[in-house]
Amino acid sequence: MNNNSKKLFTFITDWNGCTFISQFQQRTIVQAIDSWATSLDLEALGSSESERKTFKEKVKEQIAVEIQDHTNIWCISPFLEDELAITHIVLTVIPN
Repeated sequence: MNNNSKKLFTFITDWNGCTFISQFQQRTIVQAIDSWATSLDLEALGSSESERKTFKEKVKEQIAVEIQDHTNIWCISPFLEDELAITHIVLTVIPN
């Protein structure tokens, strides 16, 4: 796969008794996580504006710490409303 081509990243998030699945096409895992964090509709989940801001900041902090030295699978676990939002990320290969 060309390093400059977009890849499909699958996000599986367990939070507050529910599982949320989403996918993003980006060139890097960092870009994919940023897209995921930006796209979350935390207001619909009942989160306050300050909680949403804190959550997105914590996600970006964890990017630098937790995704180093992994190949094609990652996990981040920021808190949202005092509950862990455990998120598994898989580089998804689409057969040609």
